[in-house]
Amino acid sequence: MEKEIKLLSKVTVNHLFLTQFEAFRATLLSLRKRNPSLSLAILQAVVSQGGKIKEILWSDSCSSPSLLAWLSALVLLEFDDATKIDIFFLLLLHGT
Repeated sequence: MEKEIKLLSKVTVNHLFLTQFEAFRATLLSLRKRNPSLSLAILQAVVSQGGKIKEILWSDSCSSPSLLAWLSALVLLEFDDATKIDIFFLLLLHGT
């Protein structure tokens, strides 16, 4: 199981850096079933940085940091109620 989580984490982050958002979201949701805290941490990191992650290759489907942060925040809304409060404050503080 640990090897599977490690491999799935790498694939998730690869999709993030290639801004293949739908693939990122799908692998992230799969990771969530195996390690909810890790998938939550990845999404919170994206949102807290306003989507401004170094070395990302922007694509037509996800062309800016603010769009990446917004889409990631929407995925975070699928988590529990406490996370929804965190999202509001992360976006408020970052001005995204």
